[in-house]
Amino acid sequence: MTRVGPETTIEQVSRYFESRASFRYVELWPVLQDTRRETLSSLKTDTHGNEFGAYRASSALAAELTSFFPAVQPAPESRIALHRGDRRCICT
Repeated sequence: MTRVGPETTIEQVSRYFESRASFRYVELWPVLQDTRRETLSSLKTDTHGNEFGAYRASSALAAELTSFFPAVQPAPESRIALHRGDRRCICT
């Protein structure tokens, strides 16, 4: 998608889906940005996030699904533990 005006590609895609999609669009970018401010959820040289970023994204999706499927609940953050310094991992 070509950038036209001040909107980023993510903003353009979000606006497009919100106005035209026949499905519920869940924007995860703000969740991932907030996570990145809080902890090491990815490295600048990485092309993907780590387990904690994935946990936060899946929790946001689960929260959205709860309105349709009440049994679906985000896993509590208490299941996340610090592991090897600033890196976090999901613990069972």
